[in-house]
Amino acid sequence: MYQLAKVASDTGAVMSVLQQNQAKPQGGAAPAPKAINFRRSAFEHEEPITVQTVTMTTATQPLPLVNIPAYGFLRGVWIKVALTGGTGGTAFQYDGYASILQTITLQDTSGNPLYGPIVQGALGSPGLSQFIQKYGGYGAYFDPQVMGQDLTGSIPNITYWYYIPTEILKRNGLGSITNLNAAAAYQLSMTVNSSGNLFTSTPSPQPTVTVSTYFDAWSQPPAHDVLGNQTTQRPPALNTTQFWTVSTFPVNAGFQKVQLTRLGYYLRNLIFIFVSAAGIRADSVTPLQLEVWKDNQPVIQQDISLWRQKTYRDFGYAGNAGTTLNTSSVPASGVQDTGVYPLPFCNDFGLLVGDELRNGYLPTLQSTKLEVRGTFQAGGTVVVLTNDVAPPDSNESIFIPVTL
Repeated sequence: MYQLAKVASDTGAVMSVLQQNQAKPQGGAAPAPKAINFRRSAFEHEEPITVQTVTMTTATQPLPLVNIPAYGFLRGVWIKVALTGGTGGTAFQYDGYASILQTITLQDTSGNPLYGPIVQGALGSPGLSQFIQKYGGYGAYFDPQVMGQDLTGSIPNITYWYYIPTEILKRNGLGSITNLNAAAAYQLSMTVNSSGNLFTSTPSPQPTVTVSTYFDAWSQPPAHDVLGNQTTQRPPALNTTQFWTVSTFPVNAGFQKVQLTRLGYYLRNLIFIFVSAAGIRADSVTPLQLEVWKDNQPVIQQDISLWRQKTYRDFGYAGNAGTTLNTSSVPASGVQDTGVYPLPFCNDFGLLVGDELRNGYLPTLQSTKLEVRGTFQAGGTVVVLTNDVAPPDSNESIFIPVTL
């Protein structure tokens, strides 16, 4: 036993020396110190942008464009909308509580949309922004109905929060975008909805609408930190861009294949919203078994009752039989939504959706045939929210190294 231990000890010592010698560059110089990663190099920055105030009317009102101030790397934009001073209008129209802003679009420096355009809050147009926030995988506690104030007790005087993401992963900053040129600003476009689209009766007087905007960013790190360590001055795979887009498809009762058209990038999320012929979100349209097929191969074939259970597992929102879901007219917090079925591809850890390793992203080409199939219970509309990710150059750049 002693001899075996002695041999093992000697072997370990030899291997240690060999490894040390292999690690040394030629000439015996010590290896260059590795730069600390971007997340350790940068710090978080939050800043208010603008406050705009209008009086609600019976018509929609476009707000002036909001230029996002130049600072570091843009992570996302917050929007707070507060209604004050109104009387009457004691009940919401279709998704009215989530649709005080009728349109929301975040544009890049060339005017191309990154988020949207989102159009919501009229009959047949559900409050889409709430579902991006709730099911997009940007936070463990991100239900806008919980974040809002007085959604049921003080109508029309309520407060609602919107979040517009650019960053994909806070863990390493992936997806945060360069925002260092004040002459080429990212722009936020918003339209205040009409009182008729929000409330069942017109408030008198109409409420004052105050729209406050804020942005989140990472700082641009200096070349070295205060201890002299070399830093990483930009997020990984810089110029990786995520998008949120909307597609709408009419359906009839019976079996149907709906071919999706937003293709060519990696899919991070799909959210299916089923709308009745009467223009409201409804499970009465949804197929009892909902299927997604890619190039005639099944991605998922799932009973919608099981879909509800998996949504509870993944997001923590109750949706089992007997649960009062969040409907189009009565907001309910912490629960799933009538007619809404998220399909995340960003759930690598199996705990909560988001902060993923990108292993589950669904790659697509422009030629990919991606279909939603099922036997629809009634005619209506399928609204599809697509969250896809465009790598900056090589298709593999967002996956290397895999530990990011």
